Amino acid sequence: VFGLEFEGRKNLGSISEALSPFTLSANVTLIRSRAVIFEEELNVIRNTDPMHPNTRPLFGQSPYIINAMLNYRNDSLDFNASVAFNVQGEKLVLATIGGLPDIYQQPTPALDVTLTKNIGDHFGLRLRARNLINPIDRKTYTFQGTSYDWLANTSGRNFALTLSYRI
Repeated sequence: VFGLEFEGRKNLGSISEALSPFTLSANVTLIRSRAVIFEEELNVIRNTDPMHPNTRPLFGQSPYIINAMLNYRNDSLDFNASVAFNVQGEKLVLATIGGLPDIYQQPTPALDVTLTKNIGDHFGLRLRARNLINPIDRKTYTFQGTSYDWLANTSGRNFALTLSYRI
């Protein structure tokens, strides 16, 4: 396994004073992983797929991860808002046996929004909306050059409103 990670954060006030309450941050991780398939297992796989490589990606390791967030902060209103995006590349989630194709989790982007408002010295109100894109979560396999869904579903959007009291 080897990889690189790039991270950045920029207050947008350097573009225009009107944008000074906004901060943009992001990170990108690029990963290369490889696991050698044991010879006995590889021989079984090559009975149905003679050209199958002798390696596969490391279990659960995405080749890339992208995170981005736009944050708004207004101290005079005691208010914060953020929009966050995340996506990970295809990753191996089930290494099968007996020559069956492996199962891969396909990229499933997520978009979340959080609004936070402090009310007086003790109360806080937070609205959180998660998984706003609500994409199809696909786990797939490839057989003879064609990709098939092994499992496909959506997890739904999630909304939460929280009232808190600080002592």
